[in-house]
Amino acid sequence: MKQIKGIYDHFACHTRVPVPIDEVRGYVSDLKFVDEIDIYALSSLRPEVLRGLLQVFNEDGRTVARVVYSSCLSRKMRRIVCCKELLHILDQNDDMASSRQEVQRHIENLNLSALADLPASVRSDQNGSLHALMILFPRDYLHEIRRRYEAGKVTAEEISDRVQLPLTYVRAALSKVWQEFLETYI
Repeated sequence: MKQIKGIYDHFACHTRVPVPIDEVRGYVSDLKFVDEIDIYALSSLRPEVLRGLLQVFNEDGRTVARVVYSSCLSRKMRRIVCCKELLHILDQNDDMASSRQEVQRHIENLNLSALADLPASVRSDQNGSLHALMILFPRDYLHEIRRRYEAGKVTAEEISDRVQLPLTYVRAALSKVWQEFLETYI
């Protein structure tokens, strides 16, 4: 959790969007959990089965992390998946399991309730998507754009295009529950 809070704090002050995945990769790389991070698209990965995965292995005495994502994903979903997998590099001893019930309650409140019926291992992976959302939709930009959204000056669809994230995630971040989620979880 400490590493997630650190990366969240680092990106929270961003007001320029979209947050580049290479900046997230650079931040994670600088923490030196691994020696190298590669990101690959794979056409044989069917997104209805698996959107992405993280492989960590040793090669010539170096620890390599390989983020693999389905080449069939939209650009917006690819950003969530790649960020989520990059954040898994920071996982230590299954950090997130201790607060799974709290995260599950917030997921249900965020109108992503279909996730509630998924097995625990999949929900844990969804927690990673929520962490990715926290990074890719930075706090300061969210505060700035939420005022315009609530005033009817910008739509959720327009915001989705600006931050380059799926509309479902943008709507979740714009909800009143999201701020409570961040205050509780971070």
